[in-house]
Amino acid sequence: MNLKHPKDKILNQIRVVTELNLENEIDEMENAVEDHAKESLRRRRHLVWGNRTLWFVALTAVAIALSYVVLLQMPEGGEVTFLSMLVVCLIGYILGPAEGVCGAALFGLIKYFIDYGMVQTNFAELWDYLIGYLLLGICGVLANTQMRSSRTGRMEYLLGLRSSMTIAVLLRFLESVWNYLYFYPVPGMPFMAQLKEAVIYCSIYIFPELVFSLIVLSVPAVMKAVQFLRIMANEDYAERYDYY
Repeated sequence: MNLKHPKDKILNQIRVVTELNLENEIDEMENAVEDHAKESLRRRRHLVWGNRTLWFVALTAVAIALSYVVLLQMPEGGEVTFLSMLVVCLIGYILGPAEGVCGAALFGLIKYFIDYGMVQTNFAELWDYLIGYLLLGICGVLANTQMRSSRTGRMEYLLGLRSSMTIAVLLRFLESVWNYLYFYPVPGMPFMAQLKEAVIYCSIYIFPELVFSLIVLSVPAVMKAVQFLRIMANEDYAERYDYY
């Protein structure tokens, strides 16, 4: 009889187990590589167009549409619209700082070309539309800024949506006042009188919309809807719902 030494049997079992474990590890590595390749392909496919891009376009379009729902039109320019500034601020709050600044600037440019056309060039208004609305994108920067709390030790947001929007709108107000003084000075009028006139004029069409927006954001159901949109816009679609 050809009997193997017990030592050989043990070595053979170790070899079988080792080969089996090695095959399992190789299979796991191959599956991981395949999954990584699929994920990379999906991300490349979504680089230009995807869930976040869809929401960026949708929010910008809604902001532009609401900007032409005018509640008050000022005689020398400026208007109170139906929450268009709020939606512009929401672009950055929902999607992030870079998207917020780009969306606000794009909003201003589209508004300018709709109102003045591509043939006519009005530098004062172009500056006001571009820089003034771009400053609303600061809302997304402020609302997404985090700092480690000394009390809890966790990363927390420094400002909420309403505080961030208030600061962004104040910056737009300051730009509007500066634009009024720089591009539309009244000859012979003292500077302080012109400053007072600019502050009053710009306050009439900027602050009512800000107050209206803050009142809307104070409704709990509205903030819940905004938070839901924030999750939806930054969450990838499942493959079965992915049609892009």
